[in-house]
Amino acid sequence: MSENNNAQSNASGWNQKILLAAFGVIIVVLVGVVAVLLTRPTQDSAEAVATPQRAVLVTEDNIEEAISDLSQPVEVPLSYRATMTTTWRFPDGASASQNAYVENSEANTTPVYFDLVLRDSGETLLESPIIPIGASMRNIKLDKPLAAGTYPAVVVYHLVDDEQNTLTTVHMGVTLVIAN
Repeated sequence: MSENNNAQSNASGWNQKILLAAFGVIIVVLVGVVAVLLTRPTQDSAEAVATPQRAVLVTEDNIEEAISDLSQPVEVPLSYRATMTTTWRFPDGASASQNAYVENSEANTTPVYFDLVLRDSGETLLESPIIPIGASMRNIKLDKPLAAGTYPAVVVYHLVDDEQNTLTTVHMGVTLVIAN
């Protein structure tokens, strides 16, 4: 009889260990999910403009508005040809580049503007004007001067519609070389 009690004791001990282990795994997973949700960056309003919106359910109350929206389709370009130099050389941080070149190719379907952003800090160094299809920019000068050095940066192209609303963005890496 004592062997039977020992077997039941061992079985209930294992059951308790399995339950504790399962409970521990559940707690770890929940803590991980909460941590991910709390540390996720939020979008600011400028990024939210470029984010596609969900479709709205059509009801009797909004049918006229929905029909009006359908009559003005928005075509987001499926591709973009980036024509540019990838290493921009400047004699100093305040002068125009000797070789920086950005073109909105005739193969593209929308006007474009770009922001030049430092990759490490996210600081915007240049905000370009709208570049029409087929036009290009040369003699590019930074809005914010930099000290001598080499900087990894990103050219963020904003493909825009006729009202200059951003349809989508394209990011291209570029290296900035400031000589003096």
